[in-house]
Amino acid sequence: MRVHREVTDFETSILERGLHRFQREIDSLPGEYAPPGGAMFLAFSGERAVGCVVMRRHTAGVAELKRLFVRPSARAGGVGRRLTLALLHKARRVGYRSVVLDTLPRMTTAAELYRRIGFRPTTPYWPHPVPNALFFRFDVRAVGSRTAVPGPHRRARARGGLRTAASEG
Repeated sequence: MRVHREVTDFETSILERGLHRFQREIDSLPGEYAPPGGAMFLAFSGERAVGCVVMRRHTAGVAELKRLFVRPSARAGGVGRRLTLALLHKARRVGYRSVVLDTLPRMTTAAELYRRIGFRPTTPYWPHPVPNALFFRFDVRAVGSRTAVPGPHRRARARGGLRTAASEG
C-alpha cells in the first residue's frame, strides 16, 4: 500500500477497498490510458515527478479525467491546474466533446480547482463506493477560451522550471 500512497491521497479504508483494481490498473499501464483515446501527463520539477493526471475514453465523445495527483511539496503552485488544462487541450485535439470526473467530498481543494477551470456538477455516471462523491463535467469545446489561456505548456515553462510531459502513441 505504501507505493499507492505515492499516487493517491485516499484514506486507507477507501484504498483497501479498491486496491486490487488499482493494482491491476498500474500493472497494465498504459492500458486504457494509451493513445489514441487516452493520455498520461506528468509534471516535473527538475528531474523529480511532482504530479500526474490521466485520461481515458468513457463513452463515445466523452473522456474521463482520472488520477490527478500533486505531491504535497508541490501543491499551491498551479501544478494541478496546468496538468488539468493540458489534459483538456488533449481531449479537444483527440475529438472529445466533454470530460467527466469524480472526486471525494473531502477533496475540497480539488473540487474548487475543477469549478474554477469550468467543470460543472453533473449526475453520477457510475455507482461510486463513497457516499456523496462529487461528479463534474467540462465542455471541451470551451478549451481555448479564457478558461484555458495561457496554454498549459507556455505557463509550465515560465514557472520555476516546472514542465509537463505527455505520453504519445
